[in-house]
Amino acid sequence: MPWLPFEPVVTEPSTLERRVDDVRAALAERGDRSPDVVERQVAASITHGGLVSRLISPALGCAVVCGHVPDMTAANVWWQDTLGGPFPLSLPLDGGVSGEPEVLVEAMRSSVVAMTSAITSAVVSTCDVSPLVLAGNVAAAINAAALTIAARDLDLADRSFAIADAVRAAAGLDSEPSPTGPAFRRNSCCLAYRLNPAHRELCGDCVLR
Repeated sequence: MPWLPFEPVVTEPSTLERRVDDVRAALAERGDRSPDVVERQVAASITHGGLVSRLISPALGCAVVCGHVPDMTAANVWWQDTLGGPFPLSLPLDGGVSGEPEVLVEAMRSSVVAMTSAITSAVVSTCDVSPLVLAGNVAAAINAAALTIAARDLDLADRSFAIADAVRAAAGLDSEPSPTGPAFRRNSCCLAYRLNPAHRELCGDCVLR
């Protein structure tokens, strides 16, 4: 699988739309159904959630564990366009920002948060998904990354949750007031339950719980 520049995902809506179509087809195949049965909005939300989670996780991990944020502007990130789990992601070793938490949060705001915002805008405009749904995806991705760090090292839990809360504020996620941590609940649903409405499987942080 070739390495590709990530920037077109952020800057070219057609690249993002192709990814949504591929995810839609994969979801349909997993359920032994036609892609037409899978709602495009559902596939778009799942695509969005996967993309923003994959970007946020390493950035937050580096900030919390190393006190450093890589130079994750879109032009410096490469990926492999695979399906079925976290896709391979390549980040630059040179550059980036080190410092106190407020410096790290600002570095994330100007890089990875900016990318997630651009992806969100593209999904809203091309796939007709509610901005509230996508805001919840970003907030949930930040919380999940912070929980993963805390689960690996309990001594980092407070730092992880504090930086995650600050990143959420920097991302303008005021509609998601639940604090970072195990009790986090988003104010929207990612729509994944609509893949199989008969069973209505819900995420652990879903507003519908």
